[in-house]
Amino acid sequence: MNRSIGLAFVVCLAILSGCPSSDGGQIVFVGESNSTESGFELTGAVTNSEVAEPTHRNVTLYLLTANGSTIASEHLRTLREDTRLNVTIRTDEVPTYVIINSPNFWTHERISVSYYEVEDGGSVLNQEMIGSKDEFPVTVPPNSSR
Repeated sequence: MNRSIGLAFVVCLAILSGCPSSDGGQIVFVGESNSTESGFELTGAVTNSEVAEPTHRNVTLYLLTANGSTIASEHLRTLREDTRLNVTIRTDEVPTYVIINSPNFWTHERISVSYYEVEDGGSVLNQEMIGSKDEFPVTVPPNSSR
């Protein structure tokens, strides 16, 4: 009896805490950003941190300005269950946003995708989680609408 009550509590807690479902997974960037006099560098990997990981094709990482203009982008190809998509991008300009996008993300009823707001001149990535492409702070290429 106590075991079932405890399990029900954990399930309710997970639902109420906003934990993403494993339907589409939880897409995140793991790495670091650095700002120097010569520009900005982002080094790390895009991964799906959920246990049940579907395949996502055409994953791209974008560095965008505050108005959504593309500073740089890196097509990372396909994110599979057993892969980390390594990426290093160097630019002369510090972006406002680092955004991970794929048309496949938004075919899932439930998914969590991280985007990052660059702060402190490029040394801090402030993570935000979204469940819909309409929640991106700017229009993300190649889509004509958010």
